[in-house]
Amino acid sequence: MPNPWQFYHQDQINSVYAVTNAAGSVLERYLYDPFGLPDVRDASWGARTLTAIGNPWLFTGQEWRSDLGLSNYKARWYQPTLGRFMQNDPVRFDAGDLNLYRYCGNDPLNRIDPSGEREVDIYIWEQHLIPGPTNRWAGHVMITEANSTEVKLSQYMKKPGEESQASGPNTKFEYRDTMIEQKDLPTKIFRAELSNDVAFDASVADHVGRKTWDYYPDLSNETHCSRAGYDALQAGGLPLPKNDKQVMPGTLGRELDKLAKPAKEGEKQKVRRIELSETPLMKKPTR
Repeated sequence: MPNPWQFYHQDQINSVYAVTNAAGSVLERYLYDPFGLPDVRDASWGARTLTAIGNPWLFTGQEWRSDLGLSNYKARWYQPTLGRFMQNDPVRFDAGDLNLYRYCGNDPLNRIDPSGEREVDIYIWEQHLIPGPTNRWAGHVMITEANSTEVKLSQYMKKPGEESQASGPNTKFEYRDTMIEQKDLPTKIFRAELSNDVAFDASVADHVGRKTWDYYPDLSNETHCSRAGYDALQAGGLPLPKNDKQVMPGTLGRELDKLAKPAKEGEKQKVRRIELSETPLMKKPTR
């Protein structure tokens, strides 16, 4: 077993690239080919056949079984030499891919699949009063890839640093700009498994491409953060009720809370509340 005082350093898709000790000295390094075949190195980049420190956590943070040449993705096993899963997708064609064995749509450099299914994190800032000259009420919804700063949706009516309005040009903020804009930590954070990531991505593209952010998005070219998040998660396979009326951050948060209740026997829980420590957000950033 790995020493509990070893520290894991991960890249943008959560692959472990180095392990250090408590003093900060590198114990072992790791390289990968595009589809995740690991190449183990010592601290000086010398080649190793196997890990010398008992570390099983490698590509996208998953367990690597060197004896099998496979990564354990929980719902199924992944073969990096072939760049595909060994079992078909447990949600089958509901994932939106005719190839039931394909890994992340053949885009391993930008996408991850930590459970054998697509996961996203949903950050909810429920409505609260922001004191100031206008005493405005605000809330927000941001969706990222699971345990990642890669933002899929975080829609505002302005550019970072500008004053908020009731309507404006629809703009997607990146992770850091969102956290600065919100000033406070999110009220709730959820992690959700999506059964149809193709439809989710299509809905995301639709809402990011809309011209106008509006507090009451009535037209096809209008959106806001909550409407975009609600529609995309619903398209991705979450059983959210149909809602053609105004959707607020609290609305989405309450519906996700319902889905996050313990699943019945024999059912798989698709949504769960997660802690701050399970996200990249460990402290509030500053400009």
